[in-house]
This record gives sequence, structure tokens and C-alpha cells, in this order.
Amino acid sequence: MASTVEFRRGDRVTVRQRGTWKFGNLVLKNNTFIGVTIARRNDDGSYQVKGILKRPETDEVTVPAEWIEPA
Repeated sequence: MASTVEFRRGDRVTVRQRGTWKFGNLVLKNNTFIGVTIARRNDDGSYQVKGILKRPETDEVTVPAEWIEPA
């Protein structure tokens, strides 16, 4: 089910990951990330967010809209 809420750049949100993500050797599964910042919305409805990987050079990741909740 797609999210009906739209977020804007700079909004602080909670991301509830569903399933498994792999970032090189880092594997994340079903985590909750609090205090994530919206970077921008993509044309397909997903969002670029910062604050999940906590690595300045690679911290922006794509998140499906349905994973995001207001902070």
C-alpha cells in the first residue's frame, strides 16, 4: 500500500525498513531508523533520505514511500 503522505526536503521522519538491504558488506534487515532527514522526492514516489548509514560520503539512500512515517 502506497503512502498518502508527502514529505518535503528537510523533514525529519522515521523509516521502518521492510526486508533486507545490502550496502557492500553491510547487511540491514527490518530496522527502524528514527530522525532520518528527507533529501528529496524521486519521480517514482520514493524518497532520498539521509541518516540511515551515518556515513557522510554515502549516507543518501533510496527509500520506498511506504516505509516512511512522520517523526
